[in-house]
Amino acid sequence: MGCEVHLLKIIHILKVRKKKKISSWTAFFDLKKAYDSVNHRILLEKLAKHIDVNSPEFKMIAWILSSTKIKYKENQDDINVNAGVP
Repeated sequence: MGCEVHLLKIIHILKVRKKKKISSWTAFFDLKKAYDSVNHRILLEKLAKHIDVNSPEFKMIAWILSSTKIKYKENQDDINVNAGVP
């Protein structure tokens, strides 16, 4: 499915939840090359200006960014990924 179909589904779900007076949160991640070099620490600092750092949403995003690791070879230690979109 294309982005448009997914967006329409999200809009429908949000409208239904709004009608039922249920709170909703969304997060959108752009996975294009432009974000391959974004430093995770800087990203979290900027996000902290808009979201309470003690909120579950901020903690989840911080966990995702801090727990991203890669391994090049089987017997090699994991390497922390400090930039880019996980």
